[in-house]
Amino acid sequence: MCIAVGGYFVYGDTVGEAIIPSLQVQWIQQTVNLMIAVHVITTIVIVMSPPIQQVEQILKVPHRFGLKRFLVRSLLFWFVIFIALSIPHFGPFLDLVNLFPPPNSSFLLQIGASTMVLMTLVLPPIFYLSIRTQELKWAKESEKPDTADVTQERASLKEVLHLTPKPILILNAAILIFGIIGGTLSTITSIVRLADSELAPPCYYQYFTKGLPFHGDNSGSVSCCGVYRNLTVSGQDPLGYCAHPDF
Repeated sequence: MCIAVGGYFVYGDTVGEAIIPSLQVQWIQQTVNLMIAVHVITTIVIVMSPPIQQVEQILKVPHRFGLKRFLVRSLLFWFVIFIALSIPHFGPFLDLVNLFPPPNSSFLLQIGASTMVLMTLVLPPIFYLSIRTQELKWAKESEKPDTADVTQERASLKEVLHLTPKPILILNAAILIFGIIGGTLSTITSIVRLADSELAPPCYYQYFTKGLPFHGDNSGSVSCCGVYRNLTVSGQDPLGYCAHPDF
């Protein structure tokens, strides 16, 4: 959030979905790209490990190095690469999962959409109320002298409403309702915006339809400043250098 707010104060509403294309000093932009590449290369194994282990469990892959494990993990990594290549301009998709879309988006998009809303506004109140009620149940059952084992049953909705104080219940219910309404409206708005956006076709599609080399339009990849996004730091010709405002 600090990066998003700082980028907005520097570049205003000309900042795009990512702050990196707004950096017009070439060596700074490339240094940032290199650092992000190193970060992704070193962390993707950790991030991919849980879903890979789930797939291996479903496919009953042995928990030791072997041909089957090598093929499964390789195919999953190639699948991730294919998804990344299929969405060359990822900006319109960010609104579906991002809590803070670009500053020039509408208010509904600023509320956030789907995934981040679930993780920050919807699921935390549910987890808190459930865990709190479960702990109270365990404490009451452990005080009974004739109870040998504490039950492991999850707290029901009726028990949550009965054991939770009204102020705590009202506060969490307000957060939950706000998250559901805001997430639903912003998700619908993001889908409409995504349907109206013009996405560039993937490179492999262009290869089979146009061959090599790829010929794009006259827009570049740098998010330039100004009302028309055509102001450059070094006075360079914006044609072929500045990105299209819709990107």
